[in-house]
Amino acid sequence: MAVTMSATQDVEKITIFFYGLEDSYYYDLYSTDEKGVELLEVWHGTDEDVNLLKAQYDGTVKFDAKVFNSAGQWIAAPQTQITIENLVNVQTVTKGTTLTFNLGIFNAETQLQTSKYVVQFTDAYGNPIGKQLTAKIQNGVGTATSSVKLNGEVYYTITAQTKAKVAVDEHSGHVTAQDGIAPKAGKVTLTQLSQDEVYLAVSGFSDNVGVAKYQYSLNKYVGYQTLPSDNVISVAGVAIGKSTTIYVKALDAAGNESKVVAKSIKIKDVTDPICVAGKITDASAVVTTKGTTLSFSESNFSDNVQVKKYVVSFFYADGSQAGKSITVTAKKGVVSATTKIQFGDMVYYQVVALDAAKNDSAAISGQVQAVDGVAPKAGKVALTQVAQNQICVTVSGFSDNKGITQYQYAFSKNGNYQTLPEGGVIDVATAPYKTATVYVRALDAAGNVSKSVAKSIRIADVTEPDQVQNIAIAAVSAKNVTTFAWSIPYDNVGVTKYSVCVDGVWFTAKKNTLNVKNLADGEHTVSVLAQDKAGNVGEAGSATLYKGEMPSGIDVTLGCAGVFSSQEALPQVSDVTGTAYADKVTVSAYSLAHVEKVELGSRNDQLVIGDGAYCQIDALDFGAGVDQLVIGNNATVWLNANVDAASFGMSVGAGSTLYLAGTLLNYAQSHAASWAGVVIDEWSLSDGGLSQTGSGDDPFKQLAMK
Repeated sequence: MAVTMSATQDVEKITIFFYGLEDSYYYDLYSTDEKGVELLEVWHGTDEDVNLLKAQYDGTVKFDAKVFNSAGQWIAAPQTQITIENLVNVQTVTKGTTLTFNLGIFNAETQLQTSKYVVQFTDAYGNPIGKQLTAKIQNGVGTATSSVKLNGEVYYTITAQTKAKVAVDEHSGHVTAQDGIAPKAGKVTLTQLSQDEVYLAVSGFSDNVGVAKYQYSLNKYVGYQTLPSDNVISVAGVAIGKSTTIYVKALDAAGNESKVVAKSIKIKDVTDPICVAGKITDASAVVTTKGTTLSFSESNFSDNVQVKKYVVSFFYADGSQAGKSITVTAKKGVVSATTKIQFGDMVYYQVVALDAAKNDSAAISGQVQAVDGVAPKAGKVALTQVAQNQICVTVSGFSDNKGITQYQYAFSKNGNYQTLPEGGVIDVATAPYKTATVYVRALDAAGNVSKSVAKSIRIADVTEPDQVQNIAIAAVSAKNVTTFAWSIPYDNVGVTKYSVCVDGVWFTAKKNTLNVKNLADGEHTVSVLAQDKAGNVGEAGSATLYKGEMPSGIDVTLGCAGVFSSQEALPQVSDVTGTAYADKVTVSAYSLAHVEKVELGSRNDQLVIGDGAYCQIDALDFGAGVDQLVIGNNATVWLNANVDAASFGMSVGAGSTLYLAGTLLNYAQSHAASWAGVVIDEWSLSDGGLSQTGSGDDPFKQLAMK
């Protein structure tokens, strides 16, 4: 059977009832208030009802029990709660003694018969104290106040009477009188101790029994807290410069409260600024012609409101102060203080931060390496043209306190500056007859830059036209007018005229053609010079031209059909002498041949080695013309001795091999064809090898070295 629990009360006591207990059961009874605070020691027992003094409780009381069987096993945890009321109370007030009682102390039948309730205070022996009082009844509660002040145990008799003053019931008892006299209010004094703390001093408060405690709040109606023993209270969150009002009241042991005393205080800024990390982390010092400037970030310091000023002091290495302290403000987050003193390598300083209320931080000392902030002084610049697109920049008179490390130049004041090279020669991409302006500045080791000095120069044309090429007879008219023509050579500004020499006679031409009347047939020597506006004259181009029908040259073919694997019994050609024009010696395809002591003519001669041929060549002289050595595919050719040619071109087919064991002279020819498979074997510049005495590209730059 389950165990249950209930509670009842009367004027004197509270009764806790257990139901379902047997002799073998026992319980532990607990009592707590609304906040769970224990009210009474744990009650151990086995009775089915427990009587407790009501006077020990007030308000809502919760009763819990742990029930155990004889074996000590926990079997149930019943609980109940009851709101306890003191049905009769006596309170001492300033005007006397007030008795308050609940009509519930009388039963309903008595209340129906009762017209009034008469209250009489007595001593412990029943003797009356003061007059008999008629209680005032309101909302089921009777109240009677005597002018007699009673303390301690107060005895009373409450008599219920009919209209005929007949007593129908009586309730007597005694109860300890409660203190109902509130403390008298006094004075409150407030003193700000720190940014968020105020010292609250009270004086003049009094109570008939004695003030038990003081309470304060920042709100007149709620939030009261007991004043701590040191009288220091927190006012966190109150804005600086704003007033806050603190409300104070006194309480006695019975909980009577005095009137609330209000006192206001204006919160001042009493917080010192601080250096965030304990030191200045980003200080820099720059020495200029005006003195030394110390700079650091405003973020090094913080304050509850804001740092307004900084006091900066400078010191010498021996610790003595250098000049007067300087008070400055931050600008865009940077603090800068300048003294007229020009320090050397190290700057010693001390900084104190101040807020608007003149609260000051601890003095922060430090030292920092001084930076050279003195810019070089500008001097003079001279410009001299040294080539078509080059000028020489000469500087003088520039100076610096610690020395100039480099000069820079640009072609506009705010352009891309580059380091001026040693010797001062720079490229200038300015057209002839135009003006180039150069801006020059000096830098020191610290990167300080002088003012830029501008200097201008008019660029002259000093470029010669290219050599005239492709001189030829363009036409011969029916009236025997010979027209010479040539390619227009390149010039940076353009050719303006030509000087032409035909067989020793000079002519002037404005265009790249010249007409000569009644020129005889035959060979003619022609030279052409190109000249530009500035009078620059290019290298002469020359040609030997033939007017009229050109004589035919010799055409020798040697070799025999078939493929040979040795050099024995080679077909040999020697002492061949060519004509003046277009001579040609051909080694047939897949032939084996030996060419020796061959002199061809002076122009357009050819030695042609056919595909797959195997040929040895000694002492070959082409003469003065533009000549060609043409080697077919898969051929093998030896040049075992000197080969002489004024202008020599060579074409080598795929898979062919050329061996050079002698000296090939004047081999320049820019239009040489394929060089695949060419091998140079056993040659040196000292004895045998290659020698270029003509002009043009070197075709042997591409030769594979064997």
